Amino acid sequence: MRRTKWVLGVLCLLLLDGAVFAGLPAARRQIDGIQKIFVVHSSHWDYGYTDPPENLPALLRNHLNEMVAKVQTDPRHRYTIESIWVLEDFISVASQQEIDALMQLIRDGRVAVSSAYNSPHSGIMSPEELNRWIYRAKRLRDAHQIPARTATVNDNPGYTWAMPDALAGAGIDRLVSGPNTAFAEEFPLPRAESIFRWRGPGGGEVLTWVSRDAYIEGFATWQVDANTARFFYGSQHPEWDGWTNQQIMEQGITEQIGLLESEGYPYDAVMVLESFDKMSYDPSNQLLQDITTWNATHASPQIVLATPDEFFDHMVSTYGLGAFPVRSGNMTQRWERGKIGSQMVQSRYREMRDSLSAAEVTSSIASQLGGLYPSDTIDNVYRDLMRFDEHGAGCGGTEPGLMTLAEVHQTNAYWTTRSLAQRDQIRGVVGSSLDVIASQIATPGGANKEVVVFNPLSSPRTDVVRTTIDTGGQPFVLRDTVTNAAVAYQTL
Repeated sequence: MRRTKWVLGVLCLLLLDGAVFAGLPAARRQIDGIQKIFVVHSSHWDYGYTDPPENLPALLRNHLNEMVAKVQTDPRHRYTIESIWVLEDFISVASQQEIDALMQLIRDGRVAVSSAYNSPHSGIMSPEELNRWIYRAKRLRDAHQIPARTATVNDNPGYTWAMPDALAGAGIDRLVSGPNTAFAEEFPLPRAESIFRWRGPGGGEVLTWVSRDAYIEGFATWQVDANTARFFYGSQHPEWDGWTNQQIMEQGITEQIGLLESEGYPYDAVMVLESFDKMSYDPSNQLLQDITTWNATHASPQIVLATPDEFFDHMVSTYGLGAFPVRSGNMTQRWERGKIGSQMVQSRYREMRDSLSAAEVTSSIASQLGGLYPSDTIDNVYRDLMRFDEHGAGCGGTEPGLMTLAEVHQTNAYWTTRSLAQRDQIRGVVGSSLDVIASQIATPGGANKEVVVFNPLSSPRTDVVRTTIDTGGQPFVLRDTVTNAAVAYQTL
């Protein structure tokens, strides 16, 4: 979600001069300290923030097919799919030939897939939902025989401390975060600790990289993508009018390396994120040539287009996992308050979040008593819940100029109808499962009717129970059949 005044990120840039920095000597020049810059190129897609959810599959099909065509032209190209939902939506509308072409690039290591389902408001997710956040990635890995070891979460500036436990428990031991710095305070660790081992309360660890200038840093501060830097920030840099792309790169890279090293960054490599909202892969078709020119004239730092795993592999093989500090606690400055809007829809998803575990327990028991386990229903509700908990999702969640009024109405209708349908689905699952369970419990007839109350937890519990009882309008006494004690109740 943009939350800044950046221009919409599907770019068509003019090719600008990619020549060598004017006046450079022929010999390759040396910059001490950081020796390698791993540029991780992706595209940031919000779910329902810039486009109605129903429109996204077709947009993503075009986007990923265009990326595949570019990556196929040179083995040095690299691209990272930021979220699993993006891949799901692509697969839902792409041809088999298009799917096969993308999956082959993923198997070849030239395209990476994040294991993260999305970049969520993790503070409102239930523990089980946070665990399920990785399930759908495993499903795609198994179905297509593709790797997905690293999770990527961008834009949202903070995440719950439970995330490293959930990731590590699912076999995901690496995490990349590009927090939006325009609407959040500075990440609390020093730049020297941009890479660290994030340890959860349960002891799970993920090797984590946090980019300090958001997911746009590749062109915004490092200026590795000089043409995109010109597009967004040219008006702020009148000196660029007479500069080559190499000069712009030199300016940004020198400044950023100086900043890291002045703060004691101790390693020989950095990860730089190159992304923007709905950004095409290498929108000016000049990035690889500019990197090639840079590498021909600089002994260090060398620049490579890379996947997150290529960066992490380098760091672990060079320094060993134990070289990176362990840090614990919440990644702060979360945006969960953004869910204050659309209260009716929010209340339905909150009910689903609370009811899904009970639905699974009651359905599991009912399936042993002759009932059918509603696996597809539960899976689809979790899918919708996780999409709603994405940081850009919800009714009215957009900025002026991103959608037409008709598209805003379409998005609001999507969430209103989906939330109602899925809430009713889960209510139906719980009700039908309890009917099966209750049918196996003998209750006496006559005037003293009995109500079966089922606790799906593994421990005793005191809570509110809602039920409908027909007493013909007459008062009644409610008693616990085990203790014979009166139970307080309220009629509504």
